[in-house]
Amino acid sequence: MAEKGAEAHLPEGYCLWEMEETEFRVGLLGTGPGFLSILDIMCNPAMAEFLPPMALVAVAEPGSEVKKLLDPRVSGVPVYPSYAEMLAGIRTSTCSSSFPASASGSSRSWPSCPTM
Repeated sequence: MAEKGAEAHLPEGYCLWEMEETEFRVGLLGTGPGFLSILDIMCNPAMAEFLPPMALVAVAEPGSEVKKLLDPRVSGVPVYPSYAEMLAGIRTSTCSSSFPASASGSSRSWPSCPTM
């Protein structure tokens, strides 16, 4: 039986995460309990071996935990009052940075994340 959707057009065994030239642009909704954990994962160079390159490009609806926006890893990232405004804003912005070659020798894009 044929697959439906976008997967039907990809070769068998094809993994989007293995595309080293692609950087996933991430917009976070809220600053709740998982916010700092997501930043930890995105900004950990050791994760470059397991996850695709990611760049934090926006935060929307920060809620009551706005102090988390003082984290230096969020410095310079636009903050929007709603997800709709965030989506409109990130369509026109660009964000990229690079991380040095990994232990395996591959060079991948990775967010620049200052340490606290």
